[in-house]
Amino acid sequence: MSSSSSADGDAGGRWPALETPVSTVAIQEPVRIGPDETMDRALFRMRQRHIRALLVMEGERLLGIVTDRDAVLHIEPGESGAGVRVRDVMTPDPITVRMDDPLGIAAQRLLDGVHHLPIVDDAGRVVGIVAQGRILHALIETLLPARA
Repeated sequence: MSSSSSADGDAGGRWPALETPVSTVAIQEPVRIGPDETMDRALFRMRQRHIRALLVMEGERLLGIVTDRDAVLHIEPGESGAGVRVRDVMTPDPITVRMDDPLGIAAQRLLDGVHHLPIVDDAGRVVGIVAQGRILHALIETLLPARA
């Protein structure tokens, strides 16, 4: 599934933050992992970088996304994940957005139950990632008065 580049309705007129480009909150160097790596390696990489998701790549091709939640769901308590391949637990063909998509589009994508959105260019190459928290923080920050 891929992104759409136009927001529905007139939400941008009422909530200008919804029109802010995804690029303003994007992480432009997402951490990647190969599909044949094991989940213990994936979890180590997540812990090392203080992140919750890795893009599963084969060369420059985006295959999927793997998250800490996937580990919770697929690794038995007390196990390290050494016997579990990333390809077996990843979400294949993740929902994506583009750098110039408005935050409103990215927020709509979150309604599909995802927490991280890979960012792709017009050729489908990965150029970043954005997490639910960064999107929500940017939207809330513009809607609520600054804290004293």
